[in-house]
Amino acid sequence: MPSLVRTLICAFCCVFCAAGLAACSESKTPVAITFTPVYGDESLTCSTGPDAQRLTDLRFYVHDVELQTHDGAWQSLSFDTETPWQNEQVALIDLEDGSGSCRGGSIQSNSTITGSALGESFHALRFTLGVPFDLNHTDPVRAQGPLHLTAMHWHWQAGYKFLRAGVRDGDAGAWVHLGSTRCRGVIGAIEGCDHPNRVTVTLPAFNPEADTVAIDLAQLFAGVVFTAPQPLGCMSDPEDRPCAPVLANLGVAGDTGASIFARQSNG
Repeated sequence: MPSLVRTLICAFCCVFCAAGLAACSESKTPVAITFTPVYGDESLTCSTGPDAQRLTDLRFYVHDVELQTHDGAWQSLSFDTETPWQNEQVALIDLEDGSGSCRGGSIQSNSTITGSALGESFHALRFTLGVPFDLNHTDPVRAQGPLHLTAMHWHWQAGYKFLRAGVRDGDAGAWVHLGSTRCRGVIGAIEGCDHPNRVTVTLPAFNPEADTVAIDLAQLFAGVVFTAPQPLGCMSDPEDRPCAPVLANLGVAGDTGASIFARQSNG
């Protein structure tokens, strides 16, 4: 693989990394942010990997995307409305294609968020992994894209799976479904969730014109002992032992479900 991850500048344990080349008005600039799966410093797909590793799933929601201009100000990315992958508030990234070890996934895939932000050039990126609370507990049957996919929803938690990720290593493997847990109420009438499990990601050296956001599955599952023939699974419950290292790698506090890396304001 080319020098995709030449320099890792990581928000939390290198799960999400700025990869590529490190590269000012009040006009809005079109922006495209591209994501790619890796395993260490090698590309990872449903049919290829560095050794015996293969992707089995990688889909996730992103919202509250911001880019930092060279004067230090954070500017919100206004999402393009690109049905079915993004609306004005949330985008879905799907990096599996239903082939190879991703059997059971979707043929359609999407690796890029598009939109526009104030400024002419940007040098940092931050976003939230997950679905905003006001959208998380709506009925997916009545929702428009990208919140219409039942595969990205768990009815028993009355909300969406913010992240579905999995990897195999030979005959063994592991997977995680991340979402808000211990929610009180029913769909359409949720009072709150004891463990929100949304993740704040900040990449302090990111140029969208040259860089790619690399999701490192080796770092996501660091500390997890893979099992065979059934992959080890985590469904975001803090009392589920396999979840402890995965939540820690994502930067989620196991006892509260809060993001360890809180979003900072412009001030």
